[in-house]
Amino acid sequence: MNLQRFCSRDETRSSIMHPFSQGGYVYATDGRILVRLDCGEDYPEQSSPKIEGNGFPFDHDKINEEDWIPVPRIEPPSAEDICKKCRGRGHAIVRCEYCGEEHECTWCKECKGTGARIGKYAIPIGHAHFAANYLRLLHEELPGAVIEKNCPKEDMSRFRCGDVLGYLMPVRVE
Repeated sequence: MNLQRFCSRDETRSSIMHPFSQGGYVYATDGRILVRLDCGEDYPEQSSPKIEGNGFPFDHDKINEEDWIPVPRIEPPSAEDICKKCRGRGHAIVRCEYCGEEHECTWCKECKGTGARIGKYAIPIGHAHFAANYLRLLHEELPGAVIEKNCPKEDMSRFRCGDVLGYLMPVRVE
């Protein structure tokens, strides 16, 4: 699993631009999606943003089995849905200020690394709607993931896949 895909690409939110460890777990978040897994690799320990006890109870085991459904598969984008800025790669080509070479080293800000213009699609699950690009990310990075189907309309929904636990924020639909 590529944890970096769950991290923020916003330079003003530097504390969540990379995975980090806290209290024996590794976290990755962009502020809309949060994943947690057991520490297995070396990630920097950081105390901010505080995760445990800050609205994230990680009580996934209290949800009844029948209240979980598979994360829906979001089809790859059609030609007209491909991001025009990165041409579907998900990475922007940037000239390195140190070596002068061009590298695909930053996420495309237009499509947020998805390679597609699908971010505005809202997929209904239970009482809430979720951005298609996040559901696609979950399906790609966590095959077999399940998501809570009965979360309140404007509350985070839990998801899980094996030992990986997480939360996904819904989108507003008018």
